[in-house]
Amino acid sequence: MSQSSTDNFEIRAETRRTKVFYRGKYVTAFNDCTWRPYIYPLCSPSGACMLHEASVDHPFHNGIFFGHRAIDTHGDALPLDCWVPLYSPLYTFCSGRIICRKRDWKTMAENTIRFSEQSEWLDQLSTPILTQQTQYEIQCGDSVNSIRIQTTMTACSRITLNQIKEALLCVRIADPFCPHNGGTMVDSAGHLGEENIIDTTSEWVDFQGRRGAETFGLLVHQPFGREPIPWFVRDYGLAGINDFRHGPLEMTEGRQYKLNSLVAAHDADHNNPELIALVNTCHSDNA
Repeated sequence: MSQSSTDNFEIRAETRRTKVFYRGKYVTAFNDCTWRPYIYPLCSPSGACMLHEASVDHPFHNGIFFGHRAIDTHGDALPLDCWVPLYSPLYTFCSGRIICRKRDWKTMAENTIRFSEQSEWLDQLSTPILTQQTQYEIQCGDSVNSIRIQTTMTACSRITLNQIKEALLCVRIADPFCPHNGGTMVDSAGHLGEENIIDTTSEWVDFQGRRGAETFGLLVHQPFGREPIPWFVRDYGLAGINDFRHGPLEMTEGRQYKLNSLVAAHDADHNNPELIALVNTCHSDNA
């Protein structure tokens, strides 16, 4: 294990897991498994972990992650699956992987640190089909810990990101905060639950519930600076930002796809003033 401290942040690099602490409190970690990098946990300032690392029903839903289940590489192979790993009973296509090649960090402010990650999406022969560069900007507050996610994917050759529901940016919420288990899903328009939120384009969705006597929540925001994407949400605890559920994208070599979003773990409910101020700041930054 290696350890590094920068101002208020402490970075602990363990086997396949790089942990981030802020003023001694565990906030989040970057993880490298055999099929993808992902973020888990993401804790609120009071210490509630808002993510699920691997559920029994969907063991490939790993905290906050990217993926795509049906990528056409225009060869003789079946569509490439960079969503469900080979071992899973739900595996159907050729198995691909997403591998982190480089990750470093830089302190941006007293309460903000930025992780820059370079990854490759590989086909079944370990040939890169996409490169991905992502900045994860972690901001820690009194009642909100957030991650701004800005990513650029660049095609290494001609590919098609096919129309499918299992794709792009996915957030798997911890069980206690999901409607199936007594929690609540609410969007920015006040709608409740999967039935009323799926396929809408509200500004954000928030999963919230109680741990003991306190309320905690996890907010997932629409991408900034572009047309909103219809939500793919599930009451069992899934929030997906997926451009490809309603149509494919063909990418020639060098073509890029960009996304800029926000995930925030917060104490109290969605009326938390610090959370509201954070969302307003993000909008101002992208005006």
